[in-house]
Formats: sequence, structure tokens, C-alpha cells
Amino acid sequence: MVTGEIKEMNIEKMIKWHERMFPQATYKSQIKHLIQELKEVLEAQTVAEAAEEFADVAIVLISLKRFEESKYFADEMLKSFDSYIQKLDKFIERKMIKIAYRVGQGAYFWNGEDYDRVRTSLLS
Repeated sequence: MVTGEIKEMNIEKMIKWHERMFPQATYKSQIKHLIQELKEVLEAQTVAEAAEEFADVAIVLISLKRFEESKYFADEMLKSFDSYIQKLDKFIERKMIKIAYRVGQGAYFWNGEDYDRVRTSLLS
């Protein structure tokens, strides 16, 4: 999805992807998710683990562009991470594939809770 530098068209595709994967996400649920992902970056034990977690951070920041309330914040954060995100394109792509697979299996829960989708059938 993202190769080389982040281009607006690729970001738009990622936003559309996020809308399909998590139609009930809100900017508040994504802010909570961002905080969790940043904590996971801090807890990473290796450079590879940190890169994986930064890929999650990038995906969440891009998802925040969906919402008027968080669009400016997301734009500013993405600008500050731009040079690093460029190096994470393969990690981001792998994470998006993994997320899409897990959502398709009905098993995507973040940190044990489902902030983005209602899964009443799984809970009953």
C-alpha cells in the first residue's frame, strides 16, 4: 500500500480500507488505540518489534484522518513521522494484511476489547 514516500493517494486508499475494516470506529476509539500502540513501541524488546509497533502507530494515525475531529492532529503527527514511516512500508503492508485477515475471521480484537466493531454474535 505505502511504498517509498507516503503519497496522498495511498493515504486515501488506506483510509478507505480502514473504513471497510472498522466501519464503527470513532476518533475517540482510535485515540485510545494510538495510546496503546505507543505504549507497545516503548515496551518493544528489539528494533524489529519496535518497527512492527511503529507500523501500527502509522496505521492508526492514518485512520485518524477519517474523522474531522482528528484530521489536523493526524496530519501533524504524520508530518513528524514521515521520514521514519517511509522506512516502514513493508511492515505497514504486512500489518494491514494481517488485520484484514483477522477481521475476515471475525477475530479482530484490540487488547482484548473490541473498540471498533460490534460483535454480538461472538459475545452471546
